[in-house]
Amino acid sequence: MKVRRGKFSGTIGNEVYVNTKQGQVVRSRPRRTPRATNDRLRARANLGSVASVWRTLSDQRFAALAAAAKKEGMLPYRFFCKINGTLAAYGQPRLLDPPKRERLRPNPVEALGIRNRRGVITLRLRVPEAPAKFTFVFGVRWCSLLLITIYSL
Repeated sequence: MKVRRGKFSGTIGNEVYVNTKQGQVVRSRPRRTPRATNDRLRARANLGSVASVWRTLSDQRFAALAAAAKKEGMLPYRFFCKINGTLAAYGQPRLLDPPKRERLRPNPVEALGIRNRRGVITLRLRVPEAPAKFTFVFGVRWCSLLLITIYSL
C-alpha cells in the first residue's frame, strides 16, 4: 500500500516505511523471534546433525534416496530430513539408505482404559500381540475430550 508524500524511511510505532522501486510502502513491524526453549534448541541440533550427515552421502546413496523421494513426490533432501529428523528426535540411529516402504497394518490396540486415582491419571492399552518395532502414542492437553492417536511402525 502506498502512503505519504515525500521520501521517508524508518519506523513510526509498529509501522515500517520503506522506499522501493514501486514507490514508498508501509508494512507492519515483524514480531520478535520466538524464545529459544530447550525443545527448540534440541530440534535445531537434530536437524543440524541430519544436515551434516546429508553432506557425506555417496553418489550411490544419493541416487537411491532420489529415486525413493521421487516415488513419494518429495525432494531428496526433504525426504532424507523427514526420515532422519524423526529418528533423531526419538534417539534412534540415522539411516543412510532409504527405508523400504512399510505397509500400514490395522491398529493393534483393542481397548483403552483411563483411570484417575487420587489425581493420578493412568492410560492402559490392551494389545493382542507385541507391537511393531516402534509404537508412538500421541495425546493432547486435557479439555472436555481426550484425543489419543496411536501409530505403529
